[in-house]
Amino acid sequence: MAEDDINIDLKKFKKFFKKEKKEEPLKEKEEKPKEDIIEINTDKAIQVIKKYHLFLLIIIPIFLAVFFRSYTYELPVTDSWANQAIDNNIRAQIEQQINAEAPSLSQEAKNALANQRITEFKEQNKQQIELQTQQISEQFKANYKDPEGNVYLPDLDTYYYLRQAENVLDHGHIGDSLRDGEPWDDFTVAPIGRDVDPNLHPYVIASLYKVLDIFGNPRVEDAMFLLPVLLAALSTIPTFLIARKIGGNTAGLFAASLLAISAPFLGRTGAGFADTDIYNVFFPVTVLWLFIESMTAKTNKNKIIFGSLSGIALGLYAFTWPGWWYLLDLVIGAAGLYALYLIFLSRKNIKNVYKTIRAKSLIISFLSFFILTGITTLLTGNFEYFYRAPFLPGGITTIQIAAGANLWPNVYTTVAELNPSNFDSVVASLGGDLFLFLAVLGILLTIITHRKGIGVFYSIFLTFWFIGMVYASTKGIRFMFLAVPPFVIAFGSCLGIIHDKGSKWLAKALDINKKIIAVVILALLLLFFIQPLQAANATAYNQVPHLDDVWYNTLTNIRDTTAEDAIITSWWDFGHWFKSVGERRVTFDGTSQNRPQAHWIGKALQSDEDTALGIFRMVDCGGNLAFERIEEQNQDTLESVNIVNEIILQNKEQARTTLTNHGLTNVDSILEVSHCNPPEGYFIASEDMIGKAGVWSHFGGWDFEKSFIYSTVRNNLPQQSTLIVQEELGYTQEQAFNVVKEVNSYDEGQANQWISPFVGYSNQGSCSPSSNNTLICSNGALINTETNEVLFKDNSGNEFHPAAYSNGEETIYFEDSNVDFAVGYDPETNLIFFTQTSMIDGLFTKAFFFQGRGLENFQIHTHQTGLNGFDVYVYKINWK
Repeated sequence: MAEDDINIDLKKFKKFFKKEKKEEPLKEKEEKPKEDIIEINTDKAIQVIKKYHLFLLIIIPIFLAVFFRSYTYELPVTDSWANQAIDNNIRAQIEQQINAEAPSLSQEAKNALANQRITEFKEQNKQQIELQTQQISEQFKANYKDPEGNVYLPDLDTYYYLRQAENVLDHGHIGDSLRDGEPWDDFTVAPIGRDVDPNLHPYVIASLYKVLDIFGNPRVEDAMFLLPVLLAALSTIPTFLIARKIGGNTAGLFAASLLAISAPFLGRTGAGFADTDIYNVFFPVTVLWLFIESMTAKTNKNKIIFGSLSGIALGLYAFTWPGWWYLLDLVIGAAGLYALYLIFLSRKNIKNVYKTIRAKSLIISFLSFFILTGITTLLTGNFEYFYRAPFLPGGITTIQIAAGANLWPNVYTTVAELNPSNFDSVVASLGGDLFLFLAVLGILLTIITHRKGIGVFYSIFLTFWFIGMVYASTKGIRFMFLAVPPFVIAFGSCLGIIHDKGSKWLAKALDINKKIIAVVILALLLLFFIQPLQAANATAYNQVPHLDDVWYNTLTNIRDTTAEDAIITSWWDFGHWFKSVGERRVTFDGTSQNRPQAHWIGKALQSDEDTALGIFRMVDCGGNLAFERIEEQNQDTLESVNIVNEIILQNKEQARTTLTNHGLTNVDSILEVSHCNPPEGYFIASEDMIGKAGVWSHFGGWDFEKSFIYSTVRNNLPQQSTLIVQEELGYTQEQAFNVVKEVNSYDEGQANQWISPFVGYSNQGSCSPSSNNTLICSNGALINTETNEVLFKDNSGNEFHPAAYSNGEETIYFEDSNVDFAVGYDPETNLIFFTQTSMIDGLFTKAFFFQGRGLENFQIHTHQTGLNGFDVYVYKINWK
């Protein structure tokens, strides 16, 4: 085909040119048989474009959505890592040569010479470096692939839904088993398990897997890689159609394209990110598009059909995310304000307002939507949220309350993605001040250009949708992408209206062909997409799975070498991996982190071995049931916690005596969940837990008495609080008054810190030997290896003696110390660190920093180290 002649009819473009180019006749030698010539009729081509222009425009954002989300398959960032690794290696070798050849050169001269030699070396060894880069990149890639060469699923929660989808395919429901006819998760909150919240997502994954199975032999993971890409691409279609209603085709194109490449949206919906986040874009734009189609439909039949489909879509959305009700509130609010607008228009004949075409349209559309939403939520088990929807918005502000009425800590206060944001951060995530200005301008232009008829509804719903989602974004980092759909529609509408109105105005003012002006303005407006495209590329380019070979090998070893009823205990973050890859039960995970187990495990991690062993036994025997059964009898949370803390340090008979002395009955029912013969237990200490130490130490050190005071002050007037604290805690009137006054001045963050501080590990470094048996350490510590005396100098030169020093074999406490921190130094790894004095002999300190030395009942099962030096220790618990 490359040799064929192409004749193009340019008649349609004559008016754009003052002179028409003359066609030269074909030379005889270039003539070819008539059937070999491809003739393109421009008239027909333009007719095809006009006929299918909507399809062609929609293809653009669909392509963008698929293109950037497919990066996960290739892991392109490993090429950069490989280049960086080779560059560092080359520079190190050349700098070493220069230092040996010319040690007297200034550092500036050495750097200049090094740069020159590096450039020369790369030019001379270009082919070899390229080959080496490819090899190293493949090594990095292999770290994120299973033994069959498949890329690991990139996120944590995807492994939760992987298990549920596999359950659906295996036995038709999302649970591991049925309890009282309802799905039950046998692997979470071991050894008890928990009920499973019904969710559409695993069924969608399983259905997509069955479709893929028609064409080959896929894994469930393959369906999970495809699903977010597919739904993200589909989300651009209703986005296009909504924006098109407001600002025309250009608005639709810009809005849908910006949605496809929006970094907050893309960051949570790349290939394999098969969490429920994708539905928080797909369903809102689908629901609102269908409702708008209902409002603008010409016949009552179509109004009912589209309104009903919108309600069904919202009911399905309710089956994917518990915060779905905001969309119902949005439609109710927008429809209500639009009804008030119609009433205002008919104020002179208010009795007949319902007879107007627009009022009838609103009534039919809204009732169809509302009734079908109610029916669908009833069928999916979400009807309670349906009738409570108007009263639920205030609940979003309670997610960061330090402690509830039950006095237990609120783990959600420390979940990173639930941390509150601020307006500036939200604006930055959407592209910055200029993009916010254009979105706001888009809303204003929508209001101005749609001052009559159904256009008023567009203005109302877009305004409240945008404002509501920006507000929600400030309440939690995870909610930021909820603002993306209204933002891109407002932004696209702005550019679309500017393009449409500006083309007409300039063409008239300058007396230039409108199509030329339209093309010029379109080109200028496209410049706004440079920044979003760069952000999208950076976001997609740098995405790699959280799971890697060190975790995969660790967990498959547990799967292959431990009893099937074994329980894994660690901090909750990676619990879904433990269940899915390790195929073992877990103490808690990402669906059960806000439970008392967070306190007990946090306490065990920072406690001595005997206390940790007692906690692990109780948790592996019955979770938190020991506390619950005690509290059921004495109805006193503080006393119940104290009793549990007492019996976990005792053997079974001692605990029996203690429980009896506290006046408790049914003692055997308590002991069976606190002092049973537990199944095999395994404890994982991983490097990420160093950075999370502030969190688990906070929950582990939770002061229930202070929590009681905080809860009392928060729910009562100061005078009442003072009396309650006096009566319940035995404080004097002065003590109660002072503490109530103090706590009453705290915000939630200060109260959280007051109840239990956040402590962890810091100043990690290494040490070098000096004279007189002294180690000089990079974090400012001086250690006398003969006397074990430690001296620390701060940046100002002040000297301090730590409260304790441990080398893994023994811990020495210094009574004359005036600071509350301890120093740990491991002679085997040459690692030094600082921590709170109370944590220097804690389980995690010994298990991770000292590789288990000094532990008697925790025996190393495996130790894995990743490419980046990431360490994971697995300990088998030897019950005594």
